[in-house]
Amino acid sequence: MKTAIHTGKKEITIKESPVPRPGDGEYLVKIKACAICGSDTWWADEPKPNSPVHGHESAGVIEKAGSNT
Repeated sequence: MKTAIHTGKKEITIKESPVPRPGDGEYLVKIKACAICGSDTWWADEPKPNSPVHGHESAGVIEKAGSNT
């Protein structure tokens, strides 16, 4: 799957990452649209080690569900 990774100051790189498996109480969502949030100011800074995949203003379709969902 494609992921947006913070790779430098004001730099985002699209990379291929393994598709995660949903755990207990989680869903795997195929993102169809994404926007930038006003709280997304991290991109103007240098990336931090082990920075997460960013993006929380999104809409999509549930592809898989973990147990207890």
